[in-house]
Amino acid sequence: MWGDSRRCVPIVFNGVKFYITSSLLEASEHLKDIQQRHPDMCGRWWIDMLCINQDDDRERGHQVSNMRDIFQHANLVVAWLGPEADGSRDLMQDLNRQPSETSDRQLHQTRAFLSRPYWSRLWIVQEICVARDVLFACGTETAPWASLRDQLQALKSTIGMEMGYTFSYTIGHLSVSDFRLLIPFNLVDLREKSQSWGMSLGSILTFTSQSASTDPRDKVFAILGLANHGAGTEIVPDYTLSSCSVYCSAIRAVYKDGGLMHKGKVREIATRCHHDPLSEDNSIRRECDGMECNAWWCCSDAALWAMPD
Repeated sequence: MWGDSRRCVPIVFNGVKFYITSSLLEASEHLKDIQQRHPDMCGRWWIDMLCINQDDDRERGHQVSNMRDIFQHANLVVAWLGPEADGSRDLMQDLNRQPSETSDRQLHQTRAFLSRPYWSRLWIVQEICVARDVLFACGTETAPWASLRDQLQALKSTIGMEMGYTFSYTIGHLSVSDFRLLIPFNLVDLREKSQSWGMSLGSILTFTSQSASTDPRDKVFAILGLANHGAGTEIVPDYTLSSCSVYCSAIRAVYKDGGLMHKGKVREIATRCHHDPLSEDNSIRRECDGMECNAWWCCSDAALWAMPD
């Protein structure tokens, strides 16, 4: 469950005191109402913040390795986008009605909807891509993944936006220069690819490098479950490693998966790192955060040269 971990509130669950984000508390209060309208949602819930001991690095690593299976086998994944705001109620109702045309009002509401913090969170990528079905909840309204997907595809077609690595596009009369607004559109393609033929770690990184995570190591760990071939499948989540060590393991995976030309380019990129990311020696990276040394920059840039899936 996304939210600012610095703003936690206490709850008592099964006689045990927990601290949860205000976002999770807000979601749990709305889910009671949503469940009444969706009887099929009754049953056991998996909520990472409660089901994983966040203070135990070994348990975190073990559970992160299981995340794909957890979300893949769930009957339904409910995605909480936050409370009602900026016309979200009307937009959610429109998503369920599937109007034939998109009005200026809907374009403004869609931009606000796609700008919500939820979409920038890295962990949602795997949750959405591997889930059997996703139900988006915003305030008291809900809409299925299929409705949102169709709306995004219609917008993409209507505005003539070409996907890829474009940093500026226009929604109606609104000029947008924030790359993160591309994330929901990318999710449509990424879900289709991950459920059809799968992807390598490098290919996934090209989609997710701009997404945010509280723990910087999750820039790699959070997407491992989507990689079903290539050297990235050999990486095991280990939260005892420094961020730099994790980034360098991803760089080596991209390097191993590449052809001759791609390996040459990755080697060139690796020279910009303050220490050799292609070396297996993690002792030189033990205390490094992977930013000042340029390891993360090298990792995301090397991913652009990954062999296409």
